[in-house]
Amino acid sequence: MNIAPPPRIAYGRYDRITIGAIAYTSISTDDRGQYLRRVDDSELVEWFTHEELAKLERSRNYRYERDYFNHGKVRARQRSGVENFGMIPREEQPSILWKWEYCNRFQAMVNDGKALRSNEGMEEAIARITPDVIKLDCAKVGVAPKKKKGLKPRKDGRPRKGRSGRSSGLRDVPTYRTLQRWLAILDSCGWEIESLRDNYRHRGNHTERHPSEIIELLSEHARNFASQARKPKAFHYDQLDKAVTSLNGVRASEVRIPTNSAGNSDMNSAPCSDFIPAPHSDLKPAGAR
Repeated sequence: MNIAPPPRIAYGRYDRITIGAIAYTSISTDDRGQYLRRVDDSELVEWFTHEELAKLERSRNYRYERDYFNHGKVRARQRSGVENFGMIPREEQPSILWKWEYCNRFQAMVNDGKALRSNEGMEEAIARITPDVIKLDCAKVGVAPKKKKGLKPRKDGRPRKGRSGRSSGLRDVPTYRTLQRWLAILDSCGWEIESLRDNYRHRGNHTERHPSEIIELLSEHARNFASQARKPKAFHYDQLDKAVTSLNGVRASEVRIPTNSAGNSDMNSAPCSDFIPAPHSDLKPAGAR
């Protein structure tokens, strides 16, 4: 009786294969199996039979990511800060989907010969695309509060146009320049949707306000303050002051204790998610008076 050979997995040049905690790329294959090169050590090549890979493919220790090392996907990860669209926070996804709808629909029109990439052609295409896009959920946003002061007019007296995607019930229709910028991003990132993510997350000061030792002390006293038998914040601040003084006695460089008001604020926001208050009840046991 003839036994059917195991299925051969057709790995691509830029695919990433992860088995357990080790990532591989495919080098070559033959009738018996696959040669896989480790990503963390290009000098190390391992051999897997087709039977072994077929078994691993059905296990939880196996992960396959198509075109992971493709240049476009690499740029998309660098720009978005995530490996795929599903890892982007849910509150950011509608804006990205809205951009994608305009880009994808416009490119389909270009492929069908119904639009041109000229400025005028893009303006006409946007006007034709918009009635369908505004019906989608991703085009709808919460109405932003009215600003006390609007944008300053241009030098020629004309009012300024708001930023594309601004909250106004419906997202503002993009201009042809905005669409050109989105298309350029997609072209350079292999048309990966996550590359359309905004860079607002990089704004602001992300440096730690205090050294790691101070953060640990704040977390410790925050847990104590969160307990049911807690003492006033002033007590915990005094304890924090003593702990920092003791820390400075063994530390090469001295650290300053946060001010009372800043310490209270930092204590409120300190990471203490591992604290779970004990259950309690005011109910008396049966028969008690």
